[in-house]
Amino acid sequence: QNQTNRLGVMAVDDRLILYVNGVKLGEVKDASYPAGFFGTFVRSGTAKAYTVSIDQMRFWENPTP
Repeated sequence: QNQTNRLGVMAVDDRLILYVNGVKLGEVKDASYPAGFFGTFVRSGTAKAYTVSIDQMRFWENPTP
């Protein structure tokens, strides 16, 4: 509660690599979407009242895992 977290998703070819606060959590391979857009979706399964604030969103081309 009342904490800041940094989320990251790196997409390299068909690999999606997930990071939270600079720590790699895992990766999957999914070639379903060869191109597209990105955005945010926020949902809580248990909390009735909560606030989400997105301060910054960035995009880099040619990432290196």
